[in-house]
Amino acid sequence: MTKAAVKNYTHQDKPITIYYYGDGKGKTTAALGLVLRAAGYDMKVLILQAIKGSWPSGEQAGIARYLAKNVKIKTLGRGFIGITHDKLPLYAHRKAACNAMKIARREIESGKWDIVVLDEFADLPTHKLVTIRNLVSLVTGARKKTDIIITGHRPIKLLISRAQLVSEIKKVKHPFDKGIIARRGLDF
Repeated sequence: MTKAAVKNYTHQDKPITIYYYGDGKGKTTAALGLVLRAAGYDMKVLILQAIKGSWPSGEQAGIARYLAKNVKIKTLGRGFIGITHDKLPLYAHRKAACNAMKIARREIESGKWDIVVLDEFADLPTHKLVTIRNLVSLVTGARKKTDIIITGHRPIKLLISRAQLVSEIKKVKHPFDKGIIARRGLDF
């Protein structure tokens, strides 16, 4: 495609949903790759992280430093659920998840974003923080032009059937399995 053709290329009539799921590493990374591509075309992108906590991450720093003109990121969770350092009661995570769903719906329906990434939102039903029905309603609900990318660990059949692009990220091997902790720049 020539530069002129790319410049004149318009958004398709119907927005699409992309669903990355699986037990392998790389779901958020795949979504961020699309965010980088979209930012290159001056598209407006919002990333909402449903479970990750308030600690700093490479994606937050990179977006603030290099992509802030077009890309916004909001971390809405209270941290990973049920891991060693999680001291919060389930209701605190549920309250954060419900708030994340409200914010996501408002932003998707606003029409001001070309793409909304719902990072880890597909994990909310797994942890019994929201229902599958509410999640699918959010993802497939009314939207003018906004494409949605959603990530999570477990396959949700209803999301798979409703999404236009679905990729399973399968773990073959992971350093964590041998006791190697997460590394800055590679894992967060």
